Amino acid sequence: MEPVIYLAPKIDRCMSQSPKSSAPETCAFCKGAGEFDGRRCPACDGRGEVNVAQPAKRCALCNGTGRLCIRGCPACGGTGWTAILRG
Repeated sequence: MEPVIYLAPKIDRCMSQSPKSSAPETCAFCKGAGEFDGRRCPACDGRGEVNVAQPAKRCALCNGTGRLCIRGCPACGGTGWTAILRG
């Protein structure tokens, strides 16, 4: 039986205003590989990195791992970073 990977929608309470700068950071869920368990990474969409507002801050809920048990972290959406920029 395969483990179930579930990524909850990212809770975006850290971004109330536009960041002044951003930079790519390694995706914590797939550790930069772009895939997890032979499938495209659901956190970074297969890119291996995510665009993060600077200064970068590791997610406090999952301690920057992108996961809680085998589920994706609901605070960072599995990326391991807070203030992820979508788009």
